[in-house]
Amino acid sequence: MYLSKLKITNFRSIKAIELDFNKGVNILIGENNSGKTAVIDALRIGLGYGKSNNNIYINETDLHLNRKDLNEYNDEI
Repeated sequence: MYLSKLKITNFRSIKAIELDFNKGVNILIGENNSGKTAVIDALRIGLGYGKSNNNIYINETDLHLNRKDLNEYNDEI
């Protein structure tokens, strides 16, 4: 079994994205600050990966911010 699709909404720099994965190795490539680590962290949160005392957790700052309209508020990931 493998993860075939990942949908991320309102998480860090990602407003909305849907990724399709292939069997085998998948590689994320992109500019600095383009969201590669956000994708990995979203996977870790979704899969519950890590030791209980070292788990990644969600902060209010992880909610996506619309840089064009800083007054826009998102309350869910």
